[in-house]
Order: sequence, then C-alpha cells, then structure tokens
Amino acid sequence: MEDLEGPPEWLAYLWPTVEGSGGVLRNKFGIRDPDELREREFAETAKRALELETGRLQIPRTGDGAELRAIHGHLFDAIYEWAGQYRTVELDKGPSGARFAPVRVLVSLVESICETFRDLPWHRFERGRFAVEAGRCFTHLNAAHPFREGNGRASRLFLASITRGASFEIDYSATDSVTWNQACALSMTEGKRFDAAPLIELFHDLAVDRTDRDGRATATSELAAVHPAAGHHSHTRTTGTPTAEPRSGPELAGVIEAVNAAASGYITTGRRDSPHRAEPPASGDSLTDLGPSAESETGSAP
Repeated sequence: MEDLEGPPEWLAYLWPTVEGSGGVLRNKFGIRDPDELREREFAETAKRALELETGRLQIPRTGDGAELRAIHGHLFDAIYEWAGQYRTVELDKGPSGARFAPVRVLVSLVESICETFRDLPWHRFERGRFAVEAGRCFTHLNAAHPFREGNGRASRLFLASITRGASFEIDYSATDSVTWNQACALSMTEGKRFDAAPLIELFHDLAVDRTDRDGRATATSELAAVHPAAGHHSHTRTTGTPTAEPRSGPELAGVIEAVNAAASGYITTGRRDSPHRAEPPASGDSLTDLGPSAESETGSAP
C-alpha cells in the first residue's frame, strides 16, 4: 500500500486503501475498502436512525450544537472514534472552489444557525412557509458541514427534531438519490454564496401532513433515498426524473424570490477527500441574514 500524502491533521483521519490508491476513513471495523465501508456505514446508521425516529433512544432536545453532536455521535459511534465531534480539518467542494465553513468558526456558526431556526413558530407554518424555513435551515447546516463525515444524515435528523411541532414533515422516501443530489448541486453557486431555492422546492414536494401517516416509510427506507452506494458522495450536477412532479411557475415564485432576496454566505453540498488549506475569509464570507425569511410569520407560499 502506498503512503498517503497531506498535512498530519488530514492524515489522522485516513488509512491507505487496500488497492493503495487514495485513502479510506479510519474506522473501528478495520475496513480499508471504501465500498465495503460505505455499505457497513449505511447499515449501522440506518439502524441507529430508526432508534431515534421511533423514540427507542432519546436524545435531549436542546435544539443546539450539543443536540446535533449527540445525534451524530449516536449514528456513527460504532464506526468512527470521532463520532459526535466537529471536524479539525478544512473541507472544500473541489474544482468548483466552494468551501465549507472554516474550522475556526464552526462552534459559533452552528450555534447561530441552531438559535435562528429552533425557535421559529413551526406550528403556525403552512406548507409553503415550512418548506422555506426547512430548506434554509438545511442549506445553512450543510454550509457549515461541521463533521468530517455524515453531515447530511445528522442534519436531517436534527431538522426533524426542531420541526417536530410543525404540521408537516419531510418524507425523504418520496425522492431518490439522483433528485436529492441534483437539488444539492443546484444549491451551489460560484464563490461563497448560496441559493437555497432548489432545496426549498424539493422540500415543498416532500412535505407531508404529519397526521397523514398511511403508507409512510420507516427511517431505513427514508435514508435509503440517499443511500451512499447510490450516489451519496456524488455531488456533480446530474439529471434525472423526480419522483414527484416539480412545482414551478407562480406556485413557488414567491418562495424562491423571498429566499433569494435574503440568502448569502457559505454554501456547499459536497466535498472531495483531499486536504484544503483554509484562507482568511473575504468580505461577505460569513453566514449573514440568518433571520426568518421575508414572508410574514404565519404566511404561506403562493
């Protein structure tokens, strides 16, 4: 096996693969094949996600970074030593140049995001407003990307926790990995600005009435919608047929206009497994305007 190259703090997360090309995350199973680790990771996290969603395991619902870390810790404790801990290395999207938030601001940034969205009057929101705020929250958490691995899975469960009083919830089983990755990729823009509209539109399609649970999928099948082996780490722009008819035109025009008017800051939806040296942030690189969207507090999308 070839030796890996990179900064010591980066290499501390990796082992060389069996084939000797690239690295694989150090794990408690001793697995050095990326595909095998991906499959094992999915099986373990799906099982543990089900424990959280069914209430068989309770995590204090504090709506802050501590809860997010506790969720991540429960999902990945059997796999990684650093489960539940914020990353200590910089990550970026690769050729696009988009970067996740710098390590030095992760703690304060995550707390700011949590504080902004946890206390929204979710119980008042109609479907359109629910999609707006849920999409913005997920976009901001993804921009922070506080963990070395497993950000999407932890963020989905955290979002479900803080929106538990809402009339709606996100049914991830109603989409597929291609559609999900496409929405995430379209949220990318050049530089360090984001566009939450693609995820808002997708969440609008995936939002279901919380009281209508007939035929609802379990956590396992919901996570399967973004199965790692089916493209979880593939964040290039792809095309595919959504499982739900996309909403366009006037129905979402107000939603998208409101979000685009307010959104600025970091955004990225994927990463490459290679080290990135952090650079001092340029003007406007911090997450700003985290307040509620431009719609009225109880308003809904057109």
